[in-house]
Amino acid sequence: MSPRAVLGVLLVSSLALNVYLVVASDPAASEPSVASTAAPASPPSRPRSLPAPQRSTGTAERPQREQHLAELEARIERLRPLSEVYADQPRSDASERIIAPYLKRVFEAPGVERRTYTTECHGRVCRLDVDRRDNHWIHALQSTYPGRELFDRMSFGPEETYIAIAEPEIGVGYRVADGATRAFSEDPETRRCFRAHPATGTLVIRFELDGRRLAYRMSGDVVGQPVWTCLRYVLERVIPAYPVPEGVTSLPAEPLELTFPITLPEAD
Repeated sequence: MSPRAVLGVLLVSSLALNVYLVVASDPAASEPSVASTAAPASPPSRPRSLPAPQRSTGTAERPQREQHLAELEARIERLRPLSEVYADQPRSDASERIIAPYLKRVFEAPGVERRTYTTECHGRVCRLDVDRRDNHWIHALQSTYPGRELFDRMSFGPEETYIAIAEPEIGVGYRVADGATRAFSEDPETRRCFRAHPATGTLVIRFELDGRRLAYRMSGDVVGQPVWTCLRYVLERVIPAYPVPEGVTSLPAEPLELTFPITLPEAD
């Protein structure tokens, strides 16, 4: 055998031996190939159903909406002409009592030029008719203190003037004093006193708070006369019994002034 043939046999034998060693050292290679079967996929889970959305009743939001609506209405009311507000409201004796001392200070104070004027209040808006020979009174009406702080807005027209009393000033204190005045004035015994005891002069009645009760003080040049004694009994019965709501801490300073003689209608 030629040397080349011997070399070829050796190479083939060496290659076969290497293949055998590789196969023998790898057990996995000697095992039959088994096709891998994937585990069956689990069926897809059904999505969890969400609870149906509840329709909001708006109960929690209602107070906020009502407050917002009230604020809008108040703003609209403030933009309305005072003449319209005046026309929409009933006449208010309480407002006329509030405005009277201020107008007296403006038009009748010592050293000022006196003017004739009339006023009528509807709700918290008062119409003022003034002698208009000039416009000097307008500045005094807008800038006289103390007292100007009582008023919110003023409107000046060619023929009429309107004044709006600030809301805080028409409070329960004014209503208490006004109600007590009505209760005293409309009592049948008050009329009987006026008829039975004619007098000349003045009587000033001031209402005050005595804790939670209403009290009064009387002064004037008819004090001590029979009409004063008669009216005192009426006041003692009516005024302390008049209800004072909780929260009232003050009453208006303006007193009730009676000027005698007082003439009553015959049918009264």
